[in-house]
Amino acid sequence: KKVEEKIIAEAEQELKTQASGLKILELPIPAISNLAPSAQIDEAINSFTVSGIATLRTVGFKESDLNNLLVKYIQSINDVLVLPDKLNLKFQDVKFDDNTRALKFNIIIEGSVYSKIEQDKIIADLMGKNESEIRDYIKGIDSISSARVVLSPFWVWRVPKDQSRIEVKFEYD
Repeated sequence: KKVEEKIIAEAEQELKTQASGLKILELPIPAISNLAPSAQIDEAINSFTVSGIATLRTVGFKESDLNNLLVKYIQSINDVLVLPDKLNLKFQDVKFDDNTRALKFNIIIEGSVYSKIEQDKIIADLMGKNESEIRDYIKGIDSISSARVVLSPFWVWRVPKDQSRIEVKFEYD
C-alpha cells in the first residue's frame, strides 16, 4: 500500500513536470501495474525492493490557445472587443473519452466585452485640436465612458499635426 501511494505521488508529480504550462482539467488516478517485490515469500534476505509502474492518461492544452479561440468566436458573432485576461472560464462536465481520445467539457464564460474603438480615426480627428475641442469630440463617442487628455509639455495647447507625436492609450475596466 505504501509503495502504491509513493508511485502514485511520483506519477502525479511527473505529470505536473511534463505538463507545465498546460491546463489539465481532469487529473485521473494513476493505474498501477507490475507491482512486484524483489524477494519471494518465505525467502530469507536482509533487504528487498518493491517496484511498479504507474500509468496516467489525460489531456492538457494551452489555456491561451483556448482563450484566443473563444475571443475569435465571440468577436465573430458580435462586433465587439474581447480581452482574454478579462474572461473568467468555468469548466463543467469534464470527461475524457478513451475510445475517441477526446476531452469533452462544457465551458461557462463570464467577463466583459467592449465596443470597438477606431484608434487611427480618433488620432486623425484629434490632430490640431485644442483641449476643449478634444473634450467635445470625445463626448460624442458613445463607446468611450471617460477620457483624460494630457498635452505635454505644459506649453503645448493643441494636439500635434504629426501622427507619430500623438499617443493614445485605452484602459478597460
